[in-house]
Amino acid sequence: MPAWLRSPAMGGLLLLLLSPTASAAERVVDRLAAVVNDEVITLSDVYLRGRAFIENQCGEAGAPPDCRDQLEAEILDTLVLLELERQELARQGRDVGEREIDRAIEQTVQQYGFADRDALRDEVEKQGFGWEVYRQLQIVDPLRREAFAQLVLRTRVSITEDELRDQYQRLLRGLEPETRVRLSAFGYVIPDSGPGALVEAVGRVREAIVAIRAGQRTWEDAVAELDTAGLGPIFAGQSLALPDLRENLRKAVAATAEGALAEPIAADGVVYGLRVDAREQIQTDAVSFEQARPQLENEIFARKMSDAEEEWYALARRRASIQWFLDVPQPTLLDTGRERARPGAEVEEPASAEPATPPADEAGSTEEAAAAPAAPGEDEPADEAQAAPADGTPADDAPATSGDAEPGEDAPPAP
Repeated sequence: MPAWLRSPAMGGLLLLLLSPTASAAERVVDRLAAVVNDEVITLSDVYLRGRAFIENQCGEAGAPPDCRDQLEAEILDTLVLLELERQELARQGRDVGEREIDRAIEQTVQQYGFADRDALRDEVEKQGFGWEVYRQLQIVDPLRREAFAQLVLRTRVSITEDELRDQYQRLLRGLEPETRVRLSAFGYVIPDSGPGALVEAVGRVREAIVAIRAGQRTWEDAVAELDTAGLGPIFAGQSLALPDLRENLRKAVAATAEGALAEPIAADGVVYGLRVDAREQIQTDAVSFEQARPQLENEIFARKMSDAEEEWYALARRRASIQWFLDVPQPTLLDTGRERARPGAEVEEPASAEPATPPADEAGSTEEAAAAPAAPGEDEPADEAQAAPADGTPADDAPATSGDAEPGEDAPPAP
């Protein structure tokens, strides 16, 4: 799913990158972008939903010359998906109704503390958005996506115990071991704050460290003489995670080899002498399988819902009558072997697909299968009609698929 659109069906918040009403200089010179079973999508529809995304991506330094064309095509491809999903809901008599829309608006009003619906509308318009645009993109579309996910996609998803076990093993393999250290330490309290006291204290600790490194003095002897802060017993026997140490101590320990002594470190009136006795890798404690089960189910569910939508879309495109008036990959969500189609070019189906009908008279490429079901509300001869299954499969030969998304979310927030 493109970056500009995330939906409840895909396990996240529906994010339509609305931008305030364009100025006259920014308005799109409108034209056809696609026709999906007689339903028109215009270039202004593309920019209504994706203007901010296009401007942000293509306005950056180094953006490719065809950036705008590429993103227009990407957004149009998703708008075709949304239109096919809307048509499928309408075919099943399950499209979003006014009662559901009103209920979602009221939930938004309550969730964000507006006095009433008029206050929400005032806030929307104050930010430069049209109310009808907001209502469609932030209320109706998310409800429709959720309904499609539950009615059509959810029936295609099942999760087995073996899949959960496999996902749990991947989770365990992904746990990074934690580095812990065992240290010996002493702390020499700086006698006073007078000039030169710090330099003198650091020099005294360094002298002891140099003597220990040269074998002229033992660590125990230095601790007995210099540990005036009493740090020895505090560090003894402790296994410490590096993040648990203060930054200057952590840096010194990280730079010191196992069995070696760090350079003196002055902090808070004390000069530290440190010896790195051991480093060890500790496997991070993992939650049990049963504790992780909800997380595992959500991860698998989201992945399968996404897969199911891509598979459904690829088949629905092949069965629908679609004319493209922009340079759009055929298709982009799931590769079925077609090359990029340019306006006026005929789209060739892969060898496994049924032959496409000839393109329409208008400029544009046409995707149409001979056995395609009629668009919603369109009559077709009884002896040729094919009834699509109740689960939303575009045709009776559609393979069973697995895909998943998070269960539906609340209405999206006000801007």
